[in-house]
Amino acid sequence: MDDVLHIASRNRAQIILGLCALGVIIGSLGPWAHIVLETISGVAGDGQLTLFLGVFTGAFTLLEVFRHTGSRARYISLTVAFFLAGLIGLNVWLSVGSTIAQGGLNASVGWGLQLMTVAAFIGGTVAYLQVKAISREKRRQRRLRREEEEAIPEIERAKQL
Repeated sequence: MDDVLHIASRNRAQIILGLCALGVIIGSLGPWAHIVLETISGVAGDGQLTLFLGVFTGAFTLLEVFRHTGSRARYISLTVAFFLAGLIGLNVWLSVGSTIAQGGLNASVGWGLQLMTVAAFIGGTVAYLQVKAISREKRRQRRLRREEEEAIPEIERAKQL
């Protein structure tokens, strides 16, 4: 039963990670700010990097979907990439907010920046939780293996009696 729950949990995580990668990509292409009569696209600046990170996370998620390796290193890479995109988005979001406060300009954060930032932080959190789950499972397997190895001499001794 635990194996079925583990597989279902992993598949759910991969779906969420795929949707978050898509959110980062779409958000990177969308508008990041509206200042007076001008709309600033994400790819006009830092959105190029977040677009690359979105494609990277999407590709790594697809690799995991098709290979089912449960690679801790792959999920660590996803965690770092998603959180990096999220921090870039948060930085831009705060800079748009400071522009509003300093200049009194009619500026607002665009939906692309909002989507990209939120999707990146959700993706980073889910990838981090997968790293923790994989680590916990590996520890459990090592403990079971150690218990089996300790039990074998006792079984042999019992057979000799």
